[in-house]
Amino acid sequence: MNIISAQIHTRADGMAIDTFQVNEPTGEAVTSPGTWARTLDALRAVLTGDAQVATLLEKRRAAGRATIRPGGPAKITLDNQLSNDYTVLEVKCPDRLGLLYLVTRTLAASGLDIATARIATEIDQAVDTFYVHDGRGRKIEEPDALRRVREALEQALVQPI
Repeated sequence: MNIISAQIHTRADGMAIDTFQVNEPTGEAVTSPGTWARTLDALRAVLTGDAQVATLLEKRRAAGRATIRPGGPAKITLDNQLSNDYTVLEVKCPDRLGLLYLVTRTLAASGLDIATARIATEIDQAVDTFYVHDGRGRKIEEPDALRRVREALEQALVQPI
């Protein structure tokens, strides 16, 4: 199952509300009850702490079910002019298994909170935009901090799951 778009919002109380549009790797709608059951079981396991996303992605990759797409350079843009309250981060790169997980894991490890995000995949290209702030609710304005975020993402995006 592929995520082709998503809207991600975090409320002021920290509750995340995420809506995903998905399809089969063939591009067709997901209609199989079995596929939905497996997906919902995996989601429940992750949310309850019984499974780790990285482990599930590695199993999929190892089983050969991952769609292999050619890599390419990522274009990462950080902008503090587009929003009064957030640093706007855009990642454009070839889509691949676990891309959204890699990006969000890297942002979290960098101490950033995602307030909202727009995730889109067109053909085989991901264009993911995140509105982020630091743990104190402020934009990332320090040049060294912006550089560290960019470098962390660049490094993460060339790593396998």
